[in-house]
Amino acid sequence: MLLTRVAQADGGVALTLAVTLARAKKHINVMHSADDDEISEFILKAQAHLEGHDGTGGVLGRAVSRHVLELALPGFPSGSISLPQPPIDAVSSVTYTDPDGAAQTIAAENYAIVPHKISPSLALAPGASWPSTRAGQHNAVVIRFICGFTDVPIDIQHAILMHVAHLYENRGAAGENMVALPLAYQSLLGPWRTHGWV
Repeated sequence: MLLTRVAQADGGVALTLAVTLARAKKHINVMHSADDDEISEFILKAQAHLEGHDGTGGVLGRAVSRHVLELALPGFPSGSISLPQPPIDAVSSVTYTDPDGAAQTIAAENYAIVPHKISPSLALAPGASWPSTRAGQHNAVVIRFICGFTDVPIDIQHAILMHVAHLYENRGAAGENMVALPLAYQSLLGPWRTHGWV
């Protein structure tokens, strides 16, 4: 299994920030614009920590902002296909390489998203079956889907703000001087995680 983020130029969506610069500045009580670039970078870092730097991992195991991802598989399973990085908004396409090496697309009426907070999946429609694929090809099946929150939950927004404040207040800290994130950070994110803390 290989999960990659689709670039905006290839049909991906523009990266959106879970919190605005203005909101982050208000949270950390910064009234000037001298640090705007640095605070914007901290917002990106805090968000990337949650969802991964390319939108395919992170400590939450889910997408915070909207992404278009592609899941590549060596073939179709016998049942439904687990889709990572919930919430899943839509499946754009399911393509595969048939046994003769030709690219094929499965019609959308042959599958449906089975929503779930932690492990959504792609299931076959009644009476449909997954086709055969080319043997030995690691990306014989490619599922393109849209994931992430349209409205980021307030708990996640507050955790990002806490992380931004932490980064801003500890800009020069390194090694033994590093301060851990507050415990409330983990409490806010706990209900949104798809796996255990690492």
